[in-house]
Amino acid sequence: MTKLTIHDNKIEEKEAPQLGDAINKNTCISALDLTNNQINHHILQYFINALRNHASITSLNFNSNQIGDQGVQCLTNILKTQKRIISLSLDNNQITDQGAQYLSEMIKINRTLRMLSIRSNKIGLQGGHCIADALKDNTTLKKIYLSNNQCAAIETVCEIRSDETVTDIDLTHNEIGDTGAQYLADLLRTNTTIKKLFLGSNHISDTGAKYLADVLQNNTKFESLSLRGNKSSLCTLVEIFLTASEDQVCTEANVADRSIGDDELRFLVDALRNNMTIVSLNLSANKIGEESAKYLSDLLQNNKTLLTLNLRLNKVGDEGTNHLANGLRNNTTLQKLDLCENNIGPLGAQYLADALRENTVLMTLILRDNNISDAGLEHLANALNTNKTLNVLDLSWNNIKTSSRRHLTNMFQCNQNLTAVDLTGNGQGDCSVIGVAIGIRNNKNLTTVNLRCNRLGDEGTEILCQAL
Repeated sequence: MTKLTIHDNKIEEKEAPQLGDAINKNTCISALDLTNNQINHHILQYFINALRNHASITSLNFNSNQIGDQGVQCLTNILKTQKRIISLSLDNNQITDQGAQYLSEMIKINRTLRMLSIRSNKIGLQGGHCIADALKDNTTLKKIYLSNNQCAAIETVCEIRSDETVTDIDLTHNEIGDTGAQYLADLLRTNTTIKKLFLGSNHISDTGAKYLADVLQNNTKFESLSLRGNKSSLCTLVEIFLTASEDQVCTEANVADRSIGDDELRFLVDALRNNMTIVSLNLSANKIGEESAKYLSDLLQNNKTLLTLNLRLNKVGDEGTNHLANGLRNNTTLQKLDLCENNIGPLGAQYLADALRENTVLMTLILRDNNISDAGLEHLANALNTNKTLNVLDLSWNNIKTSSRRHLTNMFQCNQNLTAVDLTGNGQGDCSVIGVAIGIRNNKNLTTVNLRCNRLGDEGTEILCQAL
C-alpha cells in the first residue's frame, strides 16, 4: 500500500495515537489523505510525530478539517527541515493571516515543496502579502492555490504561477488597492502570456497606476488594461496608452475633465514621446498650469505625429504659454492649438506671436475667452506679417477695444492666408470694422469673419456692406 486514504470519518483523539503509530511503521506509504475527518491541531500532532522521521511520505492532504493556525504552525515547523514532502493540501481549514504568516516563513526556507493548496480559508490581505513576498525568492514551489480567500490579487498571482496558460485576469470590484497592483506588476515583469487585465473599481491610486505603467510600457504582447472606476486620473492615462493592440491602433486620446496635473502630465509625455499613432490629444478642463506646460513643451519638441492639442479650460497663464511657445518653435507637425479660457494676457499673446514668426505648420490658433486685449492683438498682428501658414484665428471675447483698428488693418493688409477670424464679443464698435473691411477687400482667401456682440452701428454696417 503506497497511499492511505481515510475520508469523511471522525478521527477522535483517543484513536489518533494508534493511527499515527501505524503510519510511522508502514514505510511503504508515500501519500497520506485524511480529508474531512474533523482533525484539530491536537489530533494533528499525532500525525506530525509520525511524519518526523518517516522515510517515504511525500504527499499530505488534510483538506476540510479544523487544524487552524496552530495546526499550520506545527506542520510548517516540520517542513522547514523535512526534505521529502513535495505536496501539501490544507483547503478549508479555518486558516487566517496568522497561519499564512507561518506558511510564508516555511516557504522562504523550504526548497522541496512543489505544490501547496490553501483554498477556502480565511486568509486576508495581510496574510496574502506575506505569502506573495515569500514566493519572490522561491523558484521550486511551482503550484500554489489560494482561491476563495480574502486577498484577490494575491490569489490571482498564485493562480498564474500555477497555470502559465492564463491569458486574461478579471479582478473588477475586489479592492486590491495599490499593494495588489504592485504584486500584479511584479508578476507581469516575467509573465509573457497575460494579454488582458481588468482592474476596474479597485481603489487604485496614482501609485498603483505607476506600478502597472512601469512594467507594461515595454510589454509588446500585452493588449488590454481596464482601470475604470478608480478615482486616480493617472489610471485613465495608463489605460488609454497601454490598451491599443496592433490591429486596434489608438489615434485619439480624450482625457478631458480628469483632474490631470503635473504627475499625470509627466507620464503622458513619456508615453507619447515616441508614440507614432496618437494624432489628437484632448486635455481640456484639467489642472494644467505653468509646471504642466513645461512637460507639454517637451512633448511638442519631440513628438512627430500629434496634429491637434486641446488645452481649453485650464490655467496655463502667461508663463505656461511661454513654455508652449518654446515647444511650438521647434514643432513640425501640430496643426491646431486650442487655448480657450486659460488666463492668457498680452504677455502670453506676445510669447505666441514670437513663436509664430518661426513656426511653419500651425494652421489654427484658438484664444477665445482670454484677456489678450489690444496689446496682445498688436503682437499677434505683427507676427502674422511674416507667418504664412496660420489660416484660422479665434480672438473672441478677449477685451479687444476700439484702438484695435490699426492692428486689424495691419494684419489683414499684410497676411493673405487667413481664411477665418473670430472677433466675437470684443465690443470694438465701428472703428474696428474699418480694419475688417480692408481685410475683406484685400484678402481673397478670407471666407469667415465673426463680429457678433460687437455693437456695430449704422456706420459700421455700411462700411462692411461696401466691402462685400
